[in-house]
Amino acid sequence: MRREREERRRRVRPLLLLCASTAAVVSGGAHGSLRGAPILAQARSGGPAAPQAAATRSALEVTVLDENGKAVADASVKLLESVSQREFSTRTDYAGRSQFRNLAPGSYRLRVEREGFYEVNKEGVQIRGEQTLEVTMNHQQEYFE
Repeated sequence: MRREREERRRRVRPLLLLCASTAAVVSGGAHGSLRGAPILAQARSGGPAAPQAAATRSALEVTVLDENGKAVADASVKLLESVSQREFSTRTDYAGRSQFRNLAPGSYRLRVEREGFYEVNKEGVQIRGEQTLEVTMNHQQEYFE
């Protein structure tokens, strides 16, 4: 009887790890992290987890400033993956910063928009590893007659 219980525990444990790991991956989303991925690899293979899953992902931090070097808060920042045409979007915080995490390495197009400023488009933004990109936006000139 005791052996049967131990055998059942050995069978159930990898399934629990798999469920916990899948929940962590799903809850991370496009801007989250893959903290559960190594557990998933371990549950499937029964051996140690391979750190490759985390190493193949990249991140981008964008800082948006005006022509005077002041932060542009609440600007819309969009990132379009060149190959898949997948779009990611966020807004800048009070310091003009926004982040994209868990990106596949590759070429992207960046678009930054904010009312009262000229739109900024950058083609061919290459993302590999952790990167920081600074974008300067110019105020639109208002003409009165």
